Order: sequence, then C-alpha cells, then structure tokens
Amino acid sequence: MPLRGISGWRKTLARLRNRPRPECYLAALRHRAMAGYDAFGAEGAMPPYCDDLRLIVRSCLTTTPWDSVGLTYELGAMNSLRKRLVETVLAWEKAFGNAPSITSALSELDAAQLIGCSLEEYSAAMQGMTSVQKGFDFKFNGTRYQVKGNRPSGKPGSFVTWVPKATNYEWDYLIWVLYNSRYEIQEAWLWEVSEYQSAFNSVKRLSPAHYRQGKKLA
Repeated sequence: MPLRGISGWRKTLARLRNRPRPECYLAALRHRAMAGYDAFGAEGAMPPYCDDLRLIVRSCLTTTPWDSVGLTYELGAMNSLRKRLVETVLAWEKAFGNAPSITSALSELDAAQLIGCSLEEYSAAMQGMTSVQKGFDFKFNGTRYQVKGNRPSGKPGSFVTWVPKATNYEWDYLIWVLYNSRYEIQEAWLWEVSEYQSAFNSVKRLSPAHYRQGKKLA
C-alpha cells in the first residue's frame, strides 16, 4: 500500500536517511511510482504534479543536512495551502451563503509575495505574530508592511466602493490588494507612509480610486 500525506513521506525519508544519496534518489522515485504516478516526464523532467517529490530529491542530491529534509517537504506543501483554503471557503459560501473571513490573511501572504518575499521567508517572519499587533502586518528585509484587502462576494450589488484606511502610521509601506469573488488578485497598489499620510490623513472615507493613485504592483 502506498504511503500518503506528510506522515507517509516522513516514514519514507526515515528509511532513506542512512542510504547514499544516489540510492535515496532512486528509492524516492520508486516510492512515488508505487503510489501510481509516472516518475519522469519528457526528457527526464519531473512533471508539475511531482513538486513534493522534486523537493525531496533536491534535498537528497545536495549537501542539505538530512534533518532539514522534512522541513523542505513541508515548505513545498505550503504551495497548495492557499488553493485548498480558497476552495474550502468557496464551498462553505456555496453551502451556507456566507464566506468565512480569510481576506486579511490571504492579502498579507499575497502582498508579501508581490514584493518578492518567498513562502519560506514569509513563514519565518510570521512566527509569533498576532492578529492584534499594532502597526505593521509583516516585516521583509527590515521594512514594515501594513496590508489592506477587499474581496466582493460576487452577489448582486457587491461592488467595492469603500476601502479600509490605516489607523496609524507605524509602518513603512502599505499595500492594498483587490480580489475578485474567487480570491484572485485583480490589482494591488503600494504607498509609502509619508505620502499616504499627506494624501489621506484628512480624508474620512477612502475608495479604490484613492489607492489607485499609488504605485501599481499588480
């Protein structure tokens, strides 16, 4: 029976731990093939659905310490977390009429990636952070970022006419992300704190048109 999930891969890696790296490579491929997948695509390249295996094999063939192989797989698994979260929320919305609130969490992740922050770097930066932290949402390369996001439900009359305004200026840059009803990025804009304060400090209600005066990221 093929092993499934992260726990299954960890058991496989444990068995491979003390083998020479070329054997680790072959054993990992054999294990994946047993699970019902083709190990290689054209010209020996791994097909897209083997991303998890690609990460394991990469670890086997480099000087990466074996203790980090499990972490390497988990970081690879992060790539699918956003997709699965969105699929779950949309299914919930279809079943019960209202979507669980994930816009803030998604917009922070997406904003980080828009400025070049990798999933690994974002994961490390967010450890220990809380949802009630004042000022910035994440820090990248020493710069503090606050993120705002909007997502219309797609129901009649659900156009975005109001956007959240920063309540403090304890950050360096603000990123606003606008989604469609499927949480796909439609546009994103960047503001430097002094320019933002000068433009909007006396404005009580902000609209998308206000944020579109900034630097376009997407």
